[in-house]
Amino acid sequence: AVNTGKASRKAEQPEEFFALNEVKKAKLDLELAIINEKLCSSRLKNQRVGMTTRIRTQENKIRKLEKDVDQLQQDMLKMNVKAPGDGMLVYGVDWRGNKKAVGDSCWLGDVIMELPDLSQMEVALVIPEPQAGKVKVTLPVEVRLDSNPDLVFKGNIKSLGRIFRTKSSEQPAIVFDAVATIDKPDPGTMRPGMAAGVDVLVDQKENVLQVPEKALLYLEKGVCVWKKTGFGESVVLVSIGARSGGMVEILSGLEDGDIILIPNGGEKNS
Repeated sequence: AVNTGKASRKAEQPEEFFALNEVKKAKLDLELAIINEKLCSSRLKNQRVGMTTRIRTQENKIRKLEKDVDQLQQDMLKMNVKAPGDGMLVYGVDWRGNKKAVGDSCWLGDVIMELPDLSQMEVALVIPEPQAGKVKVTLPVEVRLDSNPDLVFKGNIKSLGRIFRTKSSEQPAIVFDAVATIDKPDPGTMRPGMAAGVDVLVDQKENVLQVPEKALLYLEKGVCVWKKTGFGESVVLVSIGARSGGMVEILSGLEDGDIILIPNGGEKNS
């Protein structure tokens, strides 16, 4: 009944009244749509401004991070020391003979690594105190590597140490340091740090009569050797001179071609 009455009242209204209301409603809808459009445009503009600000902020962060990365890469490159050429790298040691380890402090002047020139090599000598007085600069030397004693390299004494020292705590002998050059080093055979035996040629003589040092007998009457004769063996008194490389110069008492006997070592020609 209520719906029927409402429909009846609406049907009794003039047609002009309905048209006018529709026009007003359409105008209001248009105004509302315009307002909504302006509102959306304003929101969109604000969003664009905000997005642009955020993009610029992120771009600034990216540039800062790229700058930090470049600085880190430059710092890393500074930590890499490039060798001036090809060769063998040798770790330096301190005065105790210790090499640098990871985490050690480094001071100005510390030798961390070296790139030796294998075409120019030297050998460090340790000379016993009793023989130090005979060693002088420019004296010739003969160098034999422990790894290949058959090869003999020539050289000369280059420099002498300034003080005597104890060889080590295990070997308290007093020694003297020296350095000798090697005339024609062999990079294929020699390496820094290798052990070698060095003979310093204090005096050179030609046509010298020598016998092995272990053939000498130190008796009450003097220095002697066992000499083989046609009737057996006899002890012969000899006069000795310079020593070198395990050999001893015989000044008198023997002649070239004499056969001497080495205790527990067999025979040997003088």
